[in-house]
Amino acid sequence: MIAVSLTTEEASKCYQQALDIDNECLQNNRDKPRVLQSIEAHFIGSLGEFALAKYLQVDFDFGCDYKRQPHDVTMYEVRTTKYANGKLITYNHDKSAPYVLATLNMDNGYTITLRGWALLDECNIDEHWNTSAKLPSYWTPQHKLHNMTDLPMAAV
Repeated sequence: MIAVSLTTEEASKCYQQALDIDNECLQNNRDKPRVLQSIEAHFIGSLGEFALAKYLQVDFDFGCDYKRQPHDVTMYEVRTTKYANGKLITYNHDKSAPYVLATLNMDNGYTITLRGWALLDECNIDEHWNTSAKLPSYWTPQHKLHNMTDLPMAAV
């Protein structure tokens, strides 16, 4: 696990990005089922993605066009949850990539913990399938993730 602390200014940029993405989604009629939670969901996602970029010491695009990039951060997809014991959630339609699980710790400022990573093929297996979720998906437990120190770095 890697803890990444964000400054208030960095968190504010993530929140502004969430507002921009939410506005774009509403204008383009995207994310219809998620409209009510979209600002929070986009903010949480942005925090996790920025934390990975900061850890990797790579630039992060705070514009809402970043979603048109091939991946969230360089070659990686990031899934962020506000639950410390959260699982890495993936779907059948996800991109083939290394997926990083980030969790929030809002009690300690803006500290994001990069819990681990797994390839999509390691996540999307029968034993992780969860039909009781809002959207059927694969829920990979943290103990099945690779250590962040073993994250493939080829494209960084």
